[in-house]
Amino acid sequence: MHHHYPLTLPHSSLQTPSTPSFPTTSSGRRSTMEPSRINVFDISLVLDEITRYLTLKDLSRCVQVSQSLWSAFIPYLWRNIHFTSLTTQERCNLIHPNSPFLLLSESTPVGRREYCRSAVRSVRLVAPLPAWPHNLASGPCFSNLIRFKLQNQIKGRGEEEIIAAVPRILEFLAAHTTLRDIELSHLEIGSDFMDMFNIVMDQLPGLTRLVLFVRGKLTLRDHLLMLKQGQRLEEFHLSIDSSLYEYHELDHTEIELYEQGMREMKAKDSKIKDLCLNTEMFVRIMPDYLQRCVHLERLAIRTISVVQATVDLADIVRDHCLRLRHLDIRNMHMSGTTQASIIAACTPSAAQPHRPGLESLKLWLNITSMDVVLQSVLSHRTTLTSLSVSQRKGLTAIGLQQIVTNCANLKSLIVKLTFMDTLLIPMDDIKDITWSCRNLITFALLTVDHCTATGRDPAIQYLEYLYTQLGTIPTLEVVSFRMGHAGWIPQRSLFLDGLEQLYNLKRMRIFGFHKEGASMLRRRHIESMLENWPRLEQLAGLLDHYRTFELASWLMKARPDLELSAFSDGLNQ
Repeated sequence: MHHHYPLTLPHSSLQTPSTPSFPTTSSGRRSTMEPSRINVFDISLVLDEITRYLTLKDLSRCVQVSQSLWSAFIPYLWRNIHFTSLTTQERCNLIHPNSPFLLLSESTPVGRREYCRSAVRSVRLVAPLPAWPHNLASGPCFSNLIRFKLQNQIKGRGEEEIIAAVPRILEFLAAHTTLRDIELSHLEIGSDFMDMFNIVMDQLPGLTRLVLFVRGKLTLRDHLLMLKQGQRLEEFHLSIDSSLYEYHELDHTEIELYEQGMREMKAKDSKIKDLCLNTEMFVRIMPDYLQRCVHLERLAIRTISVVQATVDLADIVRDHCLRLRHLDIRNMHMSGTTQASIIAACTPSAAQPHRPGLESLKLWLNITSMDVVLQSVLSHRTTLTSLSVSQRKGLTAIGLQQIVTNCANLKSLIVKLTFMDTLLIPMDDIKDITWSCRNLITFALLTVDHCTATGRDPAIQYLEYLYTQLGTIPTLEVVSFRMGHAGWIPQRSLFLDGLEQLYNLKRMRIFGFHKEGASMLRRRHIESMLENWPRLEQLAGLLDHYRTFELASWLMKARPDLELSAFSDGLNQ
């Protein structure tokens, strides 16, 4: 819940409620037999439950009722705040009536300002970094701040100004010793960054999560210092865009110092459970660092220079990462054989019976290597609850069938499904098979059509079968479809009829239905959806085309609570 609605309360609006009257005895004394009154808003559990159903606008109104409600609801109104800028002028100072900078304004009464600041738990700044406000770096503004997220909107421009703003950011972080979660994205860093970074890390003993995306020249020693600081965190995501060593060979002294520093890092000192490293020095760093991450439960390998290192990574994962349960290997340079070896290394075996197996897996897949990768994926069929195969060539219908008929515990399935004339679909063998994954909550499908007119009938038959199977899974809450980029649009009646029994459906996203597909939609179709899906909160994509403008206008009036847009189709999660 982000704050986008400013609040300026004059003193006169904070009326103190009248003193309640108490029963008295005949002598005029207050009766001691009456039980003391309890203000329901003094009970935090009750307040938590009430605020679950209140919007920011509702909270803004609540705090203007009385002094009592002001004190009760202010912590919820200002708990998560969002600093942003909207125009060129605002990007220079970020002081705008529609921003929470009133919390920093000296014109706000001191007592009220400090009380509101103490309620802030999360700060998010989405703005060009040169506009970083100076009054945020003057000291600890928010005494109970836990989370800080900064997203720089300027990428590749204004490097010198961004570098100049970084020290103020680090000064702000160092002043808030209560921080436990930090995200910094798209920072341009200078030569003095590492010295300041070490000071900040030493000032934040309670930090457990750090996501850092920086661009600049960092030496091998700098990488080593970052990794050493990251050892004490539970979640550490580091992405470094550095071109320093692109055409530069490391000298013998640098390598010796690095190896000595690595030897000093002890596995027993590491607390990392979630690790993502993306750097041009991945080949040298990752194998050494993984051996010291013995508590690792979640690993992401996304760097482009992974090709030379992944052969050794499978052995390291097998020997040292015995607790690994979540794996993300969406990497376009990683071969299918390498993917399969890393996935297989996470499988329980007679030598490692206590290994948990993978619960979630994200990968990119080529059809040519699909069989060998799927064989390793299915070795986790009993533990796998989330699977994403959403890029490159994706799955064939036969590959999808292997997953949905073997992985019975799946709760989230995100797939890219490719249809081609050469990829035969044996519908006679498939049509009577029931999917085993009866507990699916989220399903996202991207279909890619490379069929000619003669090869399209089997694809339509398989989609009809797919919709029918989805329609028999009552636990589904989120369904996303994005139909083929080649222009083929399946019949609308297939999904409308097949999914009508999904009573628990909350979010439906349907993208790629344009032209004749949009003109086929009628009001009765939407009414049927609303009737069949009583819990529906979002119906996105279906009414985006200009041909459905009148239908969308009607729906906004009929169901103003229904969300008709989506930032994502869910296929890259």
